[in-house]
Amino acid sequence: MHFHVPHPHFQHTALFSHVSDVMNVVLILLGLLVALLAAGGYTVHD
Repeated sequence: MHFHVPHPHFQHTALFSHVSDVMNVVLILLGLLVALLAAGGYTVHD
């Protein structure tokens, strides 16, 4: 089956935007996790 998409650029942009939002959330969560591990590690070592 061959589909002809009317606005591929718009859909690609929307998808890219969604992925970008997800990546931002993931990076924030990773940053918090690293900060917690660093704080916990320093507390344990100190």
